[in-house]
Amino acid sequence: MIILLPPSSGKTAPTSGTSLALDTLFWNTELHTCREELISALIKTCTSPHAARILKLGPNTISDIADNVDLLSAPTAPAIDLYTGVLYDAASFENTLEKSSNSSSSLQQAHQILNSEIYLFSGLWGVIRPEDHIPNYRLCASTKLPSIGTVSTYWKKHLTTLCSMRFKNELIVDCRSGEYRKMWTPNAKSPIEVLQVVVKKEHPQTHKRSVVSHNAKYMRGVLAGALFARRTSNKLPKEASISQIVEIASKLPKVIDVELSAPKINGEYTLTIITQA
Repeated sequence: MIILLPPSSGKTAPTSGTSLALDTLFWNTELHTCREELISALIKTCTSPHAARILKLGPNTISDIADNVDLLSAPTAPAIDLYTGVLYDAASFENTLEKSSNSSSSLQQAHQILNSEIYLFSGLWGVIRPEDHIPNYRLCASTKLPSIGTVSTYWKKHLTTLCSMRFKNELIVDCRSGEYRKMWTPNAKSPIEVLQVVVKKEHPQTHKRSVVSHNAKYMRGVLAGALFARRTSNKLPKEASISQIVEIASKLPKVIDVELSAPKINGEYTLTIITQA
């Protein structure tokens, strides 16, 4: 089982720490040039008068332009410490790690699971591990950068083969949002099973269902955190089945129902988690 997550738009910028070392990031050999190219394009964009429009920044995020310009010298932190939005707050990975700290072997195993079974997709970094050190930045996968084009399309060209090989014969629990799913999804010939996680709220009177972004992020985070907690406590095997994941999802707080679709031609199932509005 592999869990895929999006980045977080909400971040807590580190105030101390070492500066960015690209060669320490996941897939450094394969993606080093791509990351350098994107960083260069992003910094160049942020020194232009059109930066706010291109990056789709508002009054509350305009300071991200300066952070992007300084990202090569800025302090870094583990990605799961930098990302502090709804999904990551709900996942509570740090709490699970703390619970594993009663013995050095348990803690070591928890960190190993975290960094080998959970992968984060990012507009700037491509694919990274939860504890890869990165600086504060702002670049959505849907952004269209001059000289690069749409970021998700750029990454798809470079990630298709890498991800298809890395995740071969795995069950993917896909908690990514749409723009990050565009960076990579397996094709019909890939020996990969995908469980795409969709979240809907159901109105108690009308029973109408709708997708609410905040709620979807929250429940995907809760599910990812629950799966990680069970992996670190040996209550869920690495070779977890779809039925086991569906059962775990059905018992999460606020969940009133779950639905599992038939597989698509590319081996993708949809797990719809229903919560009460």
